[in-house]
Amino acid sequence: MHGKGALLNDRERNKEQLLGDLAGLRSRIDELEAEKTAWLERQEALARSEECFRKIFNHSNDAIFVVDPEEDRILDANFKASEMLGYTCDELLSMPMSALHPGEMPAVLAFARNVHEQGSGWTNELTCLTKTGKKLATEMSASIIELGAGTHMIALIRDISDRKRAEDELRKSREQLQALADNLPEFISMKDSDGRFIFVNRRFEEWVCVDRNDVIGKSAHDIYPEEQATEFDALDREVLASGKVTTREVELSYPDGNTRTIIGIRFPVISSKGEVLGLGTVNHDITERKRAERELAAKEAQLRIALDNMPGGMRLVDKFVDGLPGPNQPKFLSRNLFDGKGVVFELIDPLEKFLVFLFVRGYFFRRGANLMLQ
Repeated sequence: MHGKGALLNDRERNKEQLLGDLAGLRSRIDELEAEKTAWLERQEALARSEECFRKIFNHSNDAIFVVDPEEDRILDANFKASEMLGYTCDELLSMPMSALHPGEMPAVLAFARNVHEQGSGWTNELTCLTKTGKKLATEMSASIIELGAGTHMIALIRDISDRKRAEDELRKSREQLQALADNLPEFISMKDSDGRFIFVNRRFEEWVCVDRNDVIGKSAHDIYPEEQATEFDALDREVLASGKVTTREVELSYPDGNTRTIIGIRFPVISSKGEVLGLGTVNHDITERKRAERELAAKEAQLRIALDNMPGGMRLVDKFVDGLPGPNQPKFLSRNLFDGKGVVFELIDPLEKFLVFLFVRGYFFRRGANLMLQ
């Protein structure tokens, strides 16, 4: 009896163990099923991702290369790369990477190392050689990509030849404009709509005693005394608000220590679309002209006094008056000496005639008069 009971106990224990093993097996099967489902989902997501990547890769407006710079290999290239360089995709995949960058591989490898260290990179200093032998100016953006068992570089390359050409033309145009403005006698500047300088010429630098590189991007308040800068701001706002050109004659003191009489012209800078882009200023220095006018006025006054007090007689005749004698018959008009376009005067004393001629000749010639002694 004792042996029979022990056998039953062993069977019970074996049954329980088997049931436990079975439960564990079922649990493991469930785990494997869950892992399989997760793996299938990941594979499906990866497939969708690869499909999406391939669509982007193939239809991108930029050339895309997957490369191994250290091995000098092109692993993949999209349709745009083929179109941009003139090779078929098969030709590109059979070529060494260095064939596209002749003479530039040290720079390419340095760029690739920087991309590996930083994870990404950008440059516009590399070119690509086309099948026809033309070098294209390019802009390259690159990052690291895991492909198979290796780590490679994916590079997006854009042809910027047209942009470079446009930039060169714009630079030349600006240089020409700067050269023209620098060789004009006027003080010239231009500000944007926020009142910050975007252009000045050499005369501006001389009068304001500042280098143009220290002016660009700054306002009048950074350059002139506050009171003067505030006045200039008010004048600028008036022009921008009205959209009209203003002209004024004014005396201004400049940082170079000189006070100048200028004719100042302010005008709005308007785009082809009618947008106000900023404001231009042209100051024409008339200080010397004003001084000459004052000197001339003083000489005219001296000459008038001399002629009015001359002991000899004088007769003034307008050469442009017809019908002499008559209602336009000349009279003694010494006090109106400066009113005629052309003047003929007669003196009693020949010596006085000669001296007066020498004295007034310059004045009349400056005023376009026709002077004749009788």
